[in-house]
Formats: sequence, C-alpha cells, structure tokens
Amino acid sequence: MHFPNLGGLGRADFHQVIPRTNVAYTWFNVCPGGGTGPAQDDQDPSIDPQLPTNLAPRRWPTPHNYISFGDSYSAGTGANCGWIYDKFDPSGSCRRCQGSYPWQLLSAGPELQGVELNFVSCSGAETVDLYEDRGRRPQIPWIYADLYYIQSGWGTVSIGGNDLGFSTIASWCLFAHISSRCQDAIRNAETKLESPEFHDTLNESIRISSWTPWAKGSGMDDGCDQDYFLIGSYLTQPLRQRLNAMVIKLNEVIQSAIRDANDWGGGLYNIVYFEGDRLFEGHRFCEPGRDYRDSWFMLPNRGDQPPDGSEVPEEVSQYPPDRQPVDLNTYWQSCTNTGGGELELDLACELSQKMRDGEDPDVDPVWIPWKAARAMHPKTAAYKAMVDGMYRLLVDF
Repeated sequence: MHFPNLGGLGRADFHQVIPRTNVAYTWFNVCPGGGTGPAQDDQDPSIDPQLPTNLAPRRWPTPHNYISFGDSYSAGTGANCGWIYDKFDPSGSCRRCQGSYPWQLLSAGPELQGVELNFVSCSGAETVDLYEDRGRRPQIPWIYADLYYIQSGWGTVSIGGNDLGFSTIASWCLFAHISSRCQDAIRNAETKLESPEFHDTLNESIRISSWTPWAKGSGMDDGCDQDYFLIGSYLTQPLRQRLNAMVIKLNEVIQSAIRDANDWGGGLYNIVYFEGDRLFEGHRFCEPGRDYRDSWFMLPNRGDQPPDGSEVPEEVSQYPPDRQPVDLNTYWQSCTNTGGGELELDLACELSQKMRDGEDPDVDPVWIPWKAARAMHPKTAAYKAMVDGMYRLLVDF
C-alpha cells in the first residue's frame, strides 16, 4: 500500500497493489466542493482518464501447479466417468472421474490456465494412507520423493470418511437393512470420532493443504419417514439426525485440526477450510418438495447429473475396469453374505437373496457391484458448485 500524491492536489491518495495478482487499485483523495463545505460519504474509486483503459490479465506467480490428496470424495467416484488413467493410477483402480472437483478446477477460470494436476487421490484411502505404505504408495511421500511439490503451489485434501466407515453405514443402513450391521457401523463411527487416536492421525495429515468438508446427505423434515432406498431402513428422522450429526462432528474435528495446524505453523501455514455444506441446501434427500432428481447425492440405482440438471444414462464405459457385472437373478447361488467380505459384493449378495425371496429392490438384475461404492457421493453438478466456490476462494486468496 502507498499514499502518493497521484491527484496533484497535495493530499495523500490511497494506492494498493495485490501481490498475488499484480492488480492495482487507487482511491483518489478528492474533497467535494473544492475543499469547502461539510464532509460527505466516501465515493467509489475515481478513474483517472490518463490511465490506460485496458488492464493486463491477472497473472498467478509460478509455481502454481495443483496437488489433490484424499479418498473417493476427491476422486469423484461416479461423477462423469470416463476414468482417468495417468502416472498416478495407470490401472484405473483408484476410480478417479472427470466430474470430480480436482478435475473440474482445471477449467474453472483463466487464473488456472496451464495448471498441471498431480492427482494422487484414491478411492478407499484412509487418513493414514496419506503418509504410510499399506499396499499402495502413500500420497504425501510420493509427491515429495518424485519432486512434484517443487512446481506446485497449492493443494486440496478430502479424507476421513473411510476412517469412520461411512460406506459401511450407507450399505447396511440405507440400501440394505441388516439392523445389527447398521447399528454396529454407526456405533463404531461415533466411537472413533471421539477417539484421541483419530484426532492425532488427522492432525498428522492436515498440515498439507486446503480442506474440503463432507456434506450432510438429508434434510430434517418428517416427510420421508416412510421412504427407503432399495431394501434399506426407513429414512426416519432419528436415523437421519444421527447420521447428519456424525457428518457435522467430523467437520468440526477437521476445523479444529486446521486451527491447531495453523497455530503450530507459526504463520508459515495457510490452511483453509472450504465450507461447502451450505451449497447442498435444496439438494438433499428428504427436503420438502424434493425427490431423488433434486438431490446432489448418487444412488446405486440412479445415474449421474451434470450441471444442467439432466440425468445421464449409464454406459458400459462408465463402469470401472476392475468390476464385472453379476446377475442378481442367480448370484445368490454362489455368493456368501457374512458381512466380513468385500462390501460391494456383500451388498450384491443381499440384493440377490432378496430378489430370490420375492422382494423387488428396484434395481437392474445385471448389477455392477461398483454402483454401491459410488452411492452417497456427490454428482457432477454438486462438484461443479463446489468448484465455483473454491475458485472464488482461490482468486481472492
């Protein structure tokens, strides 16, 4: 900031240059009435006719490439898939999709032109997978070992849902009702949320980037107390309140860890929590006057939704390369559903057994088990709303 005499009137004008964008603003100190008369309200910045009429485009300082850490919430599982194959995931097993917010950020606006995305997010990742090797190369050491961080100026991370078993809760509480599994999954998540070990693990990983929140999946109206998904539990107010309370608590734990990390950094860290939950207002299940078409969360038996609000019919190319379909009409003959196997296949087995017993779960009998994995993840339209908000945050940062 400078206070030069730009107006030539002997008074200090206010001149400010934004270092990150190299854009300058000037407020001229011009008193009304030639310096006489009562004071009046300040006016908008004056425009000097001698200044050039065309402003140079904003320029971000280099390096400014982008790193995306995290789990399926940042991988964008189910959102506009097309699967992303690159040096971080040549097999496609991480199920990263082009509707994800990291991918959409690349085309969010001119300030991000030319940005390279280092997309190490992977479906199924827990917080510890950011820095420990548990069968897949850990995300943070990978970025440092291969020197991707040198040309990267910022990053995002979405993590924590797999630590708490959110997918298990969705499977056994929302899509197939097995009361004991549902209650066990909820209790395990609630216990872990309060555990010092989870908080310590989160604090260990959080000192790396901006943080994007989890969003509550349903409203609190009682209008859908008699509704359910597939063959799941009724979506009663007590169930929805309990699940939403866990999401709220997780976001509070994340925000607390961010404050601690920024304090620990002594001003060297600048970790920002992006508040995206409010963007889902009017796009949750069970809100008055809404149905699944209005929701921004995916279901196992419904397609994706682009920003224009249409529903995208599913194509074979949208199925992950490591998953083959099963025939629910006959799958019950060979499957076992003990609760200890792979979650996607256990749910497929439960659906097949219900069909055998005469129940109609409202699904295509040619079933891709991956459909359960994408459930309750944001649709492409939701990620686009998040991207718009994150882009504004980045530009103003």
